[in-house]
Amino acid sequence: MEEQEQWTTQFRVSLRIAGGWRQSLAEHDIA
Repeated sequence: MEEQEQWTTQFRVSLRIAGGWRQSLAEHDIA
């Protein structure tokens, strides 16, 4: 169970990083 929770947290962090990277790339494209 604990391992599953750790994987979920890591997955959420990866999504957040990917989302921020896409947003940054979009802003760079607009500029």
